[in-house]
Amino acid sequence: MVYRAVVRGDNRREEWGLKEYCSKVISWKRLRKNELLDEFDKLCQIRHAIVHSSRILAGKNAVRLNIPPSSQKVLVKTGYAQLQECASICTSCVMAMNLKLFEEMITRWAIHWRKTDDFWNSIDENHYFTGI
Repeated sequence: MVYRAVVRGDNRREEWGLKEYCSKVISWKRLRKNELLDEFDKLCQIRHAIVHSSRILAGKNAVRLNIPPSSQKVLVKTGYAQLQECASICTSCVMAMNLKLFEEMITRWAIHWRKTDDFWNSIDENHYFTGI
C-alpha cells in the first residue's frame, strides 16, 4: 500500500488512501484519526505536485493541504532537511503499518482461526507445535 502510494504514485485519496484502504479491507476503524497517516497523505499531495506538475501545487492538492487560494503559482521547494523529514515519515508509516498488520495476523491466528473447526483441531494443537 505504501509502495503503491509513494513509488507508483497512486495517491488518489478516494480510491487508494491508506486510511480508507485499511478501513475497507482490514476493518481498522481506529486508523481514521491517525496523525502519521495524515502526514503521509500530505506527503503524497506534495509528491504529486513535484512529479506531475513541475513543482507547481495544483488546486486539488492545495485544497487537500488546506492552503488558501492564491493568484500566484505556489511552487514546492524541498531541501535536504525536508527530504530527510519525508523519508522519516515514510519509514515511520511503513513500520507502523507492519506492526498493525502483524497484530492483526496474530489476532486472527490466535483467536479467530482457532474457533473454526474446519481449520483448526484444538485436540491436536500441542502436537502441531512440537515440531517447531
